[in-house]
Amino acid sequence: MSRMKWIYSIMVGWLSWSVQHALAHERWVPNSLIHPVNPDIFLTPSWGMASVIIRTLGFFIFIASLWHWRRPIHSLIVRLTPQRCRGFMREICAFIFDEAVEASWFRCINQYLNKFAVRVPAVVLMYSAATQNLMMPSFPLDAKTSIFQYAQVALGLMILMELMLPIVGYGLLGLFVYTLFAYGPIVSVDALPLLALAYVYLTMPSRSGLRSLVIRHTQVRWMRIIMGISFGMLGIMKILNFELIIGVSDHAPIVMSDPLIKLFWLGTDPQFAREWWAFGFGMAEILTGVLLIAGMFKRMISLSVSLMFAKLMIYDLGWLEIPHLYPVSVLIIICFSNIAVSENPGMQRRASDRARAETAQADSLGLAADVGEPQVAAPYETYEPHAIHR
Repeated sequence: MSRMKWIYSIMVGWLSWSVQHALAHERWVPNSLIHPVNPDIFLTPSWGMASVIIRTLGFFIFIASLWHWRRPIHSLIVRLTPQRCRGFMREICAFIFDEAVEASWFRCINQYLNKFAVRVPAVVLMYSAATQNLMMPSFPLDAKTSIFQYAQVALGLMILMELMLPIVGYGLLGLFVYTLFAYGPIVSVDALPLLALAYVYLTMPSRSGLRSLVIRHTQVRWMRIIMGISFGMLGIMKILNFELIIGVSDHAPIVMSDPLIKLFWLGTDPQFAREWWAFGFGMAEILTGVLLIAGMFKRMISLSVSLMFAKLMIYDLGWLEIPHLYPVSVLIIICFSNIAVSENPGMQRRASDRARAETAQADSLGLAADVGEPQVAAPYETYEPHAIHR
């Protein structure tokens, strides 16, 4: 029992130090509070809090229902489309409902955007090295840790040349582990999207070319799971460390006008609009993480979040938001991946069982034809998915 108390005391002390470090840590955008904050919004249950939570659950149920009925909806949309536009609409619906997109233009976009997304993190690593930061401005370096500047330059050059990418993955993973102990686990939440990038590089060949670069099915699945966990943790941290995100809104009020985030907090007490915006923002990120982990509409979610990050970098906060290129690069890969099979192992097994049953049925029909027995039409047609490099 004394050993458990000792371990518990160490964990509590470490987390307490990390929280204090995070609250005092200067992030890459101005985040000091200009106006006082009402902490009761986040600490005391209220009708406003219940409204945001119920609204988030309602959005999840609605999206899950659409996902459940996606195939009938897909068929209905295609049938209602004029004949001359039906082929294009079929490809658009396939993109929206995470099905195989057979169009040649999509395959071309997929190939070049994958190449772009793999190289983009080198820009942030070079920028961080030039500004004496570790991977992003959340982790400043000093004279004793300047060796990491040279390490980031080396990793960036290896990414640009696409040379020994697995070593780049191990390097990013090692840098993330270092941030856990050097800056604390709370601050390290900012770097969670780097784990998805590290996984991408770890599972790539040592040297890749434009024509040989293939993002496999398993890579996309683990990328979206890692990104889903990252968004969930970032959402929780926005609620727990609410003063930081509200401080950002004090310096850049334009961030509160995002129409997607407004859906989560619109109608709450306008006197505490900043607080409810921060709470709604956190719940929106948690919902995004859950949907990515579940694999529901991963293309549309990845596209919408990428556009939101692009808006922050281009219009709202400018070059200071360059660390968002890390998650954007992963989301681009997820969005334009051409996955034609289910990511659910159980569904894959059931699909393979149906395929074997249909093969056996076809064999029996062929045998019946040989002996002169009447043939019976198959009850339904099978869908042959687009071949995937595994």
